[in-house]
Amino acid sequence: MPALAIAGRPVPRSLAALLAVAALAVLPGVGTAAATRADTVSVIDTASGALVARVPVGQLPVGLAVAADGSHVYVSNRDSASISVLETASNTVVATLPVPGVPEALALLPDGSRLYVADRKNATAVVLDTASGRLIASVALDGVPEALAVAPDGSMVYVGTSARDAVDLLDPTTNAISSVVAMPAAPQSLASSTDGSSLYVATYDTHARRGGSLVVLNAVTDSISPVLTFDTAPQALVVAPDNRRAFVTHLGSVGLSFVDLAAPGSAMDVPLAGLPAGLVLVPDGSSLYVATGVAPSQVTTIDATTGQVTAGVALDGTAQGVAMAPDGSRVYVAHRSDGL
Repeated sequence: MPALAIAGRPVPRSLAALLAVAALAVLPGVGTAAATRADTVSVIDTASGALVARVPVGQLPVGLAVAADGSHVYVSNRDSASISVLETASNTVVATLPVPGVPEALALLPDGSRLYVADRKNATAVVLDTASGRLIASVALDGVPEALAVAPDGSMVYVGTSARDAVDLLDPTTNAISSVVAMPAAPQSLASSTDGSSLYVATYDTHARRGGSLVVLNAVTDSISPVLTFDTAPQALVVAPDNRRAFVTHLGSVGLSFVDLAAPGSAMDVPLAGLPAGLVLVPDGSSLYVATGVAPSQVTTIDATTGQVTAGVALDGTAQGVAMAPDGSRVYVAHRSDGL
């Protein structure tokens, strides 16, 4: 049997298997309403600052996860209950995988073998085998999943849940919850330290609908310690490679907090041009890329030391999420078309 090829190029066996599984699925809205609304992932070259591609995906793309080798980007399509698999060499979608419920946050194991999907509708963490595209587990959670993170060595998957305000610790070897750690408020974003010893958690008081905090979870003892409280609602979070600073955006606020992790309670606020939808750090931690969803919709480059804006790229539609290639060469932004 001849090898499967796309645009004249042979497809690896693992990806061919994934494509075969995807071809069997009938996905509501994919290729019809999704194409009409033209929701896309924009690809930005960080060296030139140029927008090099707009890749059509499913309806309302919100979450992104990039493979460690940079070969593929996984995109969660909230309204079409699917995952788009984007091949970075060609900037095309090579597979669309059906998933249950309402998929949002995504995370990959370091070896790329498993993709974890936060299903808000069913309050589960869905586990996909990336080689075959098959669903291999659906793990029940104590609350609604808001955020995902994976330990750098792949030994633990962290799931931040609202309603019960906790971080669920999911063992990837058993696909079972090994413990649940209570949080002061609903986790909105998670970020592991580079050595895996700490998990930083941005929380938002969904009951009072105001305020929140940044806390750190000790990955050995499961104890938590406060870092900083906010009057606004923390949203997205990244931690510098040297673990000395954290960067936090806030829901409904045109600002970004630079948090000194060596001096709890200390932060510098940096104004943004619009409402943030997500942020990523370059691998060496020198610059931030912040996607603002509205007024205006763009990706802004910010010096991670001074907070100065150094560049910006305009986007069509409303930004929903952002991710970066492991080598820092590309930024990927999921956004909804404003046409419909």
